[in-house]
Amino acid sequence: AMEPITLRIPEDTLESLEEEATEHDVTRSEYIRTTLTERDEADRLRQRVAELEEELTEVEEEKHGYAEELGEVQRKLDKAERDAEETADERDELADRVEELEAELADRVPAEAVETAVAEKEELSDRVSELEAELSDRPDPDTVEELRQTVEELETEVDSLEARNTDLTNQLAEANTRIDAASEIVEYAKTERSAQERWREAGLLTKAKWSVFGVPTDDSDE
Repeated sequence: AMEPITLRIPEDTLESLEEEATEHDVTRSEYIRTTLTERDEADRLRQRVAELEEELTEVEEEKHGYAEELGEVQRKLDKAERDAEETADERDELADRVEELEAELADRVPAEAVETAVAEKEELSDRVSELEAELSDRPDPDTVEELRQTVEELETEVDSLEARNTDLTNQLAEANTRIDAASEIVEYAKTERSAQERWREAGLLTKAKWSVFGVPTDDSDE
């Protein structure tokens, strides 16, 4: 429903409204109502434009933030790739060192080989721990998996070296056992030779006594 009102406006303004209403083929009242409605609609449209401009500004700011974040991720990815290459080179150096160590172990005295191998094993174990710590800081999953495989290979090499150390230790223990046995045999041979020489040098009475009581182990028992 519409409510009638009384409006006082200048005469020239009223004439302009009459002309414009005639041009649009509507009554003056209808033209005034339409003008007021369109004015409200224009205000709403201007407000909507302002809101859209504000949203556009926020979107542009978010876009800028995403671009910066993408750049940071790319820098981290590039660093991870460089670190992966350095780790691969270091792995090759460790593999070469293990081969050198095995060659050295083949030419060394068992005791020296065991001592050196233990030191090398501890050094390799420390490096494995360092590589595991580096893995936790790497952002690239493919690089992480590659490094994890590298660590497993190094651990396998360390285990192989440890088994080699154990074998050398056993060989050293066996050699020491043989040396002890040989020493006992030599001592026994010396004792037997000494007893035979004393028998040959003893007189008949002494030999007769020894035949009954046995040959003493010390010259003072004669």
